[in-house]
Amino acid sequence: MSEENQHIGAVAEIDRRTYIKSGAFTLGTLSIPLSASREASARSRELPHSISIVSDDGRRAFYRFTISERIEARWQADLSNADYPDGVEGRTAFGSVAERGADNFHFAGEIANFVLSGPATVYMNGDEIDVKERWGPSLPQSLVITSESDQRASYEFDVSGTIEPGAVADLSNGTHTDTVDDGSAIGWVAEGGADNYFFSGNLTHFSYTGPLSVRKNGQQVDPDSLGSRDSVPVQIETIVTNLEVPWGTAFHGNTLYLTERPGRIVRINSGAREVVADLTDETRAKGEGGLLGLVFHPRDPDTAYAYQTYTNESRPANRILEIDVTDGFAPSVLFDGIPGANRHDGGRLATDGDTLYATVGDADDPAAAQDPSTLNGSVLRLTFDGEPHPNNPFDNAVFSYGHRNPQGLAFHDGRLYSTEHGPDHDDEINILEAGLNYGWPDVMGTSGGEYADPIATYTPTIAPGSLTFYDGPITQWQNEFFFGTLAGEHLHRARIRGSTVVDQERLYVDEYDRLRTVFTGPDNHLYVTTSNRDGPGTPISTDDRLLRIRPK
Repeated sequence: MSEENQHIGAVAEIDRRTYIKSGAFTLGTLSIPLSASREASARSRELPHSISIVSDDGRRAFYRFTISERIEARWQADLSNADYPDGVEGRTAFGSVAERGADNFHFAGEIANFVLSGPATVYMNGDEIDVKERWGPSLPQSLVITSESDQRASYEFDVSGTIEPGAVADLSNGTHTDTVDDGSAIGWVAEGGADNYFFSGNLTHFSYTGPLSVRKNGQQVDPDSLGSRDSVPVQIETIVTNLEVPWGTAFHGNTLYLTERPGRIVRINSGAREVVADLTDETRAKGEGGLLGLVFHPRDPDTAYAYQTYTNESRPANRILEIDVTDGFAPSVLFDGIPGANRHDGGRLATDGDTLYATVGDADDPAAAQDPSTLNGSVLRLTFDGEPHPNNPFDNAVFSYGHRNPQGLAFHDGRLYSTEHGPDHDDEINILEAGLNYGWPDVMGTSGGEYADPIATYTPTIAPGSLTFYDGPITQWQNEFFFGTLAGEHLHRARIRGSTVVDQERLYVDEYDRLRTVFTGPDNHLYVTTSNRDGPGTPISTDDRLLRIRPK
């Protein structure tokens, strides 16, 4: 304990909770000189708030937080961290706690961000705080750089946005200090240490010397793949405006058709929107349901399929429609009995060979997603006659189960990939296989057990609304997957090799607000729809829009 905390003479007894509230902490009862107590009280009035970070067990936890005005360290109990010094630099406090130790600070103003890594509890003004719920990372992307040996490794990187240090674990660099300056970071790691950062924008440069590994947005990546990346020279064209929540997309030859969630199929011709089928009277477009997925038969151009939410005996339900293109897009029911609700209706369709696939949400009944005899929380596999595919694993239409609300399907190299909405954490990319259980609601994210694990997860959630594979003329994006994000409000790029996501990028963050369906056209260009008229969005006068991304 430091000299400041030693005491002699008369003492005042303070219990644990009072000690936390007053800016101090002890395991049991701490004795404080009355003079020191009065001095602390006076300073507490000057800096009216307190933060205490208390270790929960013998493992080390790291923290870093920044406040808007003034901060001062008080009664630091965990100063035995010779290799991991606690400190205050300007308005930022950082440090570590372990073995039931605690660090305490007084401050004035508001906390701008708080990052905690490891088993610790945080008290603010004496009340326990959920750091993740209250603050969370203010910047959407993360980078964790870890030493792979006792040999020191150095790194530096730049981003197009802003960088904030996370709960930096490797502060044992002596004179080799890690630094962050606007959009650049420089640091060192050694002896199994790690540095982590949050950032916005794109990673524009990464270089390093020595043995290290990197995780970007929670996924292991090859550090060499993070080198200088030239900006991708593209142009974004608005193809059509004033759509109403476009959802399903499908090309018929060179002509594009879209579903609008209220119940219309529209044709896009020379930048104009033309309604070819109005099913609004039969479509239940409340909540997340409506007229959703759309595909054409791969060999019969006169037949299409659509996924529709409707009302069945006053309750929402879902079905797959067969559409006769030659008869004014007249619908008939191909497959019925899909559970429905105001949310989690699934709705994405895809075809492969002689097979029709459909994603089904849990229809607000999570437990049913664990029962493959029901259709809740599943991916269906059907013949084009509307029958369960003969190779299905459960003698019904279910291909895979244990899903919450999958809304993206894409095939590549004989594999079926999907994107799925998590609750408030762990959105997923999955590789789908017949008969596998993907965990919901028993497991979210990676389990390492009896459930099929995702190949990527996203916390905080970004709400992936689609999935497509790109092999178009933009060489930097070839052989990569793209999907729109609703909560994330960006176009997401993921490089998948085998069963591993090796690199990711968030494009056009906040530029078009909510993005849902991303797909490629017969021209091999990338297309994306906005979804700003769906309730949570903030539409502009031209929403919703269809955009095309092509090389300059």
